[in-house]
Amino acid sequence: MPQLCQVVPLLLAISIAAVVALLLLGHTDFRPGTLAGLYERIFLGLELIWILVVGTRIFTSESRPPRPADQAAIISPCFGGH
Repeated sequence: MPQLCQVVPLLLAISIAAVVALLLLGHTDFRPGTLAGLYERIFLGLELIWILVVGTRIFTSESRPPRPADQAAIISPCFGGH
């Protein structure tokens, strides 16, 4: 989806932050008195933000059916597929 190419860096940053939160969550071993609950909420919040960004971008983009000449762009529109 070419309309998502502009938000790929933002989505990547959100994903990396979510992985960091997930690793911190695993590091706590879910012991009482740790920050496991905070890390879990940060992870879930980041995932919801990721879904919100993608959904908003898809909802606000123009929808047009792909033409046969656009088949190469469908394969990898953001990373030089055409």
